Formats: sequence, structure tokens, C-alpha cells
Amino acid sequence: MKTIPAIFIVLVNLCIGALGFADTTTTQGTGTFDVQQVFSLAFYTDANVLYSSNIPFTSMDSTKTWVYADNRRESDGKSDTALTCLSNLGVTWYLKISAQANPPFTLDKIFYYFGQPWNRTTSSTADGSLARPASWYNLPASSTVIYIAGNNDKINTPYGTLCSFSFAVNPSKLAANTLYTCTITYTLTTSP
Repeated sequence: MKTIPAIFIVLVNLCIGALGFADTTTTQGTGTFDVQQVFSLAFYTDANVLYSSNIPFTSMDSTKTWVYADNRRESDGKSDTALTCLSNLGVTWYLKISAQANPPFTLDKIFYYFGQPWNRTTSSTADGSLARPASWYNLPASSTVIYIAGNNDKINTPYGTLCSFSFAVNPSKLAANTLYTCTITYTLTTSP
């Protein structure tokens, strides 16, 4: 009976010893990633942004001081147009606006409202600064900075910073049955 436990112990040691000598192999992979530069400005629409590049004013009541774009009224929570500023450059960028009125229309008759933008990537108010407090202003004839990107705007991919605008026209002294036009230019740049 003494030989059986000895054989059993030898077999257990051989099994444990075989497990202790298992090989381990490790491999590594490497890769390179080329991220393209993104710096773009595009029109944005949803249920609260009514228009993109063409904002109609077809109800010009000359007895009013302000006339809003079609389908708009004061404090309705909507915007006439909106732009998405998208960047992964990691630098401060600037949003500028300018306008050119086609005679006989003049820029002293059209106003814009621009409030604090919304960072769609962080789902929070954008951390940049308005060049002037949120209010109604005449459209400038020359390219003028209206927003300076904050730290979270410098890399705001994939959804960007949403900049919303409302417009109003002072219809006094505008002739009936006359087509008036104004071209508004938005510029996204890294130069102030």
C-alpha cells in the first residue's frame, strides 16, 4: 500500500509541473492615424430655425417700426437663420458678419439680433464671447467680428458651435410694390 500513494504524488507533480511550463506569447500592433483638418461654416435648420440662405419679408406693414421675417413674431423662440461653425484646429476662431444693401434699400433699415451661441458637441452654452452684448444692431457694411471662440469652441467636432440670427426691417419710407434685397455675408476665420 505504500507504493500507491507515491505513484499518485508523482503523477500529480507531473501534471502540475506540465501546467507551470506553458508558453506565453505577446504581439503588438501599431498604427498611424491621420486626422484631417476641419474648419467649416454651414447653414443649419431645424424646427426652430426657419430659413437658410433666403429670408423672406413679404408682409411689410409701413405703419410698424419693426417687421419680422415671414412666420415670425416677437419672442417666439425661433430664429430666422443659423450657422454651424466647426473646427478641430485647436486655435481661436472668429465669426464675422457684413452686408451689402442693393439700392434703393439701405443698411439703416435692417437689423440683426445675435445672442450667445450653443456648443452642440458639449450640449451647453458656448464658452466664447460676443463682441457686443446680445441686442439688435444694424448690419455692418464691412466685415465685423461678432463672436470670438472660447476654449471649447477651438475643437468642437463633431457637431460644432451653433450661431443663430434673427432679422428685422424698419419699413418706414419703403415704397409699396418694390423689391428690396440685401446680401449678408458670414465669415469664419482665424484672423480677428
